[in-house]
Amino acid sequence: MIKAVTVDLGCTLIFESSCVGEEPSNVMRESIKALVTYLKGLGYDVEEKEVYKAFSMWNQVKSKYFSDCIEPNSRLRISYILKYLGIAPKPEIVESLLKLMIDAATKVRRLYDDVIDFLKELRKYGLKLAVISNALSHEDVVETLKHFNIINYFDLVLTSNIAIYKKPVKEIFSMATELLNVEPKESIHVGDSLADIQGALSAGYIAAIEVARHRECLTKICVKDLREAMKFIRTYLR
Repeated sequence: MIKAVTVDLGCTLIFESSCVGEEPSNVMRESIKALVTYLKGLGYDVEEKEVYKAFSMWNQVKSKYFSDCIEPNSRLRISYILKYLGIAPKPEIVESLLKLMIDAATKVRRLYDDVIDFLKELRKYGLKLAVISNALSHEDVVETLKHFNIINYFDLVLTSNIAIYKKPVKEIFSMATELLNVEPKESIHVGDSLADIQGALSAGYIAAIEVARHRECLTKICVKDLREAMKFIRTYLR
C-alpha cells in the first residue's frame, strides 16, 4: 500500500499557455511586460524586444555554466538580464523584479478543474502529498500554490531551485521521499513529462503516472486528467 503521492505543478495542476506549445508563453509575455514597466519607472529606456534578446543571451549563460541536471536561480537570471540591458544588477532591483515577475506570472495561470477533488481524495486516504517542480524560483511555485488556495494540501514543496537537481535526475525524487519519511516503493508520482516519469522510476517509485492533457501519450501508464489518475492510484490503496 502506498503512503505518498508526489505531483508535478505545470501542466499537471496548473495551466499556462506553454502547456499547449505557445512560445513565448503567456507567463513569459506578462513577466517581460512587468519587467519593462518597472525599469521604465526607474528611468531606464528599455523596450520589450531588447528584453527578449537578453533572455536569449541568458540561455547561452545556462549552457556555459550549468549542466542539464542542475537548475540555475531566478535571481541569477534576472541579474544577467539586467547586465545585457546595460543596467547594474543592484540587489533592490533584482528583488523587486523577482516579485513583480512572479505576480505577473501567477495572474495568467489557471487551476485545472479536476485538481481540488483530486487533492481532497488523496487527503481522505491519509496520503502524504508533495509538489516536485522544476523551477528557477521556489517563491514562484509557493506563491502560485497560495494564489489558488491549494498549498495547505501539501506536506512538502520541493523545487529544483532549492534542491539544485532538476527532473529527470533521481536525486530530487529521493530527497522528496526522504523529507516525507516514506520509501520510494511506497510512493507514486504524477506528472506531465518524460522527465517526471523517468526520474520517479529511476528513484525507485512503485509507479509514475503520465498526465497527457494536451497531447498524445508517451508512456504506457498514461491518463488524460487527474480523475483518471485517481482511478489508477486507488488500485494501490486496496
